[in-house]
Amino acid sequence: MDITTLRPETLGPNPTALRPGAPPAVPGGDAFAEALLKAGSQIVNNESAAARAVETFARGAEGKLHETLLAVDKADISLKFLVTVRNRLLDAYREMMRMGV
Repeated sequence: MDITTLRPETLGPNPTALRPGAPPAVPGGDAFAEALLKAGSQIVNNESAAARAVETFARGAEGKLHETLLAVDKADISLKFLVTVRNRLLDAYREMMRMGV
């Protein structure tokens, strides 16, 4: 996966904006969307910091191996966490879709 494609702009400028024909927003839904955007931005920041640390270490300019590995591991863990949260949200959505009314 190319980490340069992960940017805050790819998360959307305003994910809570209503699309034509969409149902009205649920109270508290904006806070959830903002929390997701904040988490996504933090993951992007971690990925960027890891990329910078790897580049600095590769050039030999003040890069320390343990700091580089910590930055890469932090980015890896945060991305795995995001994927886990996404999977759980999708599972919950699928479960709700299977429910009878």
